Amino acid sequence: MTVQRPSTRLTWVASIGGLLSICVLVYDHFDRISPLAIGVAAATLLAVIVRLVHSSTKNHRLYDLTRHEETIDALTGLGNRRRLVADLEGRLEQSAPAPTLLLTFDLSGFKAYNDNFGHAAGDALLIRLGEKLATVAGPEGASYRLGGDELCLIAPVDEGDAEGLIERASTALAEQGEGFQIGSSFGGVLLPYEAA
Repeated sequence: MTVQRPSTRLTWVASIGGLLSICVLVYDHFDRISPLAIGVAAATLLAVIVRLVHSSTKNHRLYDLTRHEETIDALTGLGNRRRLVADLEGRLEQSAPAPTLLLTFDLSGFKAYNDNFGHAAGDALLIRLGEKLATVAGPEGASYRLGGDELCLIAPVDEGDAEGLIERASTALAEQGEGFQIGSSFGGVLLPYEAA
């Protein structure tokens, strides 16, 4: 025996009720029936419409949530690779894009940290480092987790400010304590001048 979800059952009930209501209203056209039956049929159709609108609104919310979640790293809350690609395309499609620094980072010492302290501690470390990197990006920049221990940052820069941004980002991705030291290696490019 198959068990249907309540929303599926409600959809069937609403559909059957709507169909029966239409039949009653059509029948009334040929042979007059009680005004009470007409009222019940009209109320049923109204309830079906309300149900459809409610269902549609709920589906839109779920769609928006899904679209948001597919561009966000679940662990850190930073953008993911898909979000990075979309943001880069958006920046480069502008007629006169502002100089933007794109930095990719690979954490050093993270595997040993994970092995020594466990995955839960490793996840907590990634969250902390991601939060610090996000503050470096500023309001017009963005930070991303591309997977594992790979992080990325894009931020607009003025002439001569790139080195300061690189230093702040490297500092944000460094942490040390008893028995561990986390750092990062990075690569960077100035958009749109060094890459399109």
